[in-house]
Amino acid sequence: MFSHLFVNTGDGCVSLKTKFKWASFVLVPYFLLYFTLQALITTSDYSPLFFLDEWIPFNPHFIWIYHSIIPMFALISFSLLKTDYNFISMLASYSIAGVVLITLYMLFPAFYPRFDLDPNNLKNLSEMLVYLTYRIDAAQNTFPSNHVTFAWIMVFWAFKANAVKQSFLLKSLFCLWYCGVCLSTLMLKQHFIFDVITGTLMGAAATYIISTFLYSYIKDYLDSTALGLEKHQIVD
Repeated sequence: MFSHLFVNTGDGCVSLKTKFKWASFVLVPYFLLYFTLQALITTSDYSPLFFLDEWIPFNPHFIWIYHSIIPMFALISFSLLKTDYNFISMLASYSIAGVVLITLYMLFPAFYPRFDLDPNNLKNLSEMLVYLTYRIDAAQNTFPSNHVTFAWIMVFWAFKANAVKQSFLLKSLFCLWYCGVCLSTLMLKQHFIFDVITGTLMGAAATYIISTFLYSYIKDYLDSTALGLEKHQIVD
């Protein structure tokens, strides 16, 4: 049904154009729903605030790690993951997680009491970016953290790339980056500790389902298309 979206590059890789189409197909609907729910749901009876959350200081400089998820997605999707079945499996993990996240946002809307930033007294570029982030991404939809969920999925599938599998340094850097993303959501007062824990579990569950039960089916389907895709050639 979707095979017309694939473009064979002749070297066993998926073209950037194809990757962009598939990434848009999966992520654009999710974020449209995400921001629509933010606009529609303005009250909440749920607060997973834990006393440890109050001990975590606000640090605006973590905003750069927080937003590094965008270039990291581009790096992993368009550079590291070259084979079609690994790339599509990563998007499939996003899809499963996204459906559950949106459902939880509707059923259990949670609001985080944001750090109060005075727009007339922003001291540095980090605070300016935090203030802009607060304006764009409201305090709703915190449980679970989609930032943490998607970061886990990215790292999991990045580990499937040969360039990463063969490098202890790259594995370590990706693990440190993931921990940095988790910490950034807390230091920026974007999420509760509970959101980070459940976001991690959500990402782990989504990747487990795809890698354990659906990966072989995805691979067989893509290999059976008439467009000369991977044919079991691992080039990641």
